[in-house]
Amino acid sequence: MPNTNKLQKVSIFFAISFFIGAVACVAWVLLLGDNYSDLIKSSVAAGSFFCFASGAVLYTIGRTNLPSFKLDK
Repeated sequence: MPNTNKLQKVSIFFAISFFIGAVACVAWVLLLGDNYSDLIKSSVAAGSFFCFASGAVLYTIGRTNLPSFKLDK
């Protein structure tokens, strides 16, 4: 694992949380979606896409080896 700072570790935590949210949305649509209207199902599916895409971006930010911008004296 590359050297990461605290904010990158927080980013990875939220990325994993967003991936779990995306899986939960997909599971809801597949298991309970028949009882609800198409509008609600499509809204939850859009939420799943948002969670997955945001999780991918946050995971990439958290795993990137960012340089230090501190000035050496």
